[in-house]
Amino acid sequence: MTYDPNTPNADDSPANQQPQIRTNFSQFASIFSLLSGGVIYNHSALNTGNQGKHEAILMEDQLTDPVVDDEFVSLYNKDGQLFSRIQQFLPNEIPNFPVQMTFGQVDIIGPQYQSFLSGGYILYIGSSIKSTTVTLIPACTELLTVIVTPNTGTSNFGAGVTITQPNMFVINSTGFGGAYVFNFIAIGKQ
Repeated sequence: MTYDPNTPNADDSPANQQPQIRTNFSQFASIFSLLSGGVIYNHSALNTGNQGKHEAILMEDQLTDPVVDDEFVSLYNKDGQLFSRIQQFLPNEIPNFPVQMTFGQVDIIGPQYQSFLSGGYILYIGSSIKSTTVTLIPACTELLTVIVTPNTGTSNFGAGVTITQPNMFVINSTGFGGAYVFNFIAIGKQ
């Protein structure tokens, strides 16, 4: 016999379901917690210090966004990204669109660093030399803002930015003629 999530059946006596209940009980621990490649999936095993707590969660890829028509929040995987959807608030003319919670690729190797922001945005942090084109990787489809500051205590640099492509910009400075390093923070849309 294999594990049956519909056992025990409330309409039948437990005495009549004894073999399936025993099978479920003997297989519950392996179904409840799975250790694979050093990673615990679903929940911590029972009879441990963290018993029953969530570990790495497996979420099946959804083809469509779920309908949220009650007081529930939906967290789901779609196209390899985490999305959330909440109930619709008043006024009812405003739809409850899904909100993308993650970004497809985030690198942790400099000179640029990235982090995702909810709604399909990505935050870039890095540094560059004046008049050098900065190419943001992973590429965003639209660059919403870039903030630059000189990498010094002096503030007389007149720093600015020229956005040249949806994922590229050049740092300008009217107050400093040399090749000086500027720090930047940029926000782009996936």
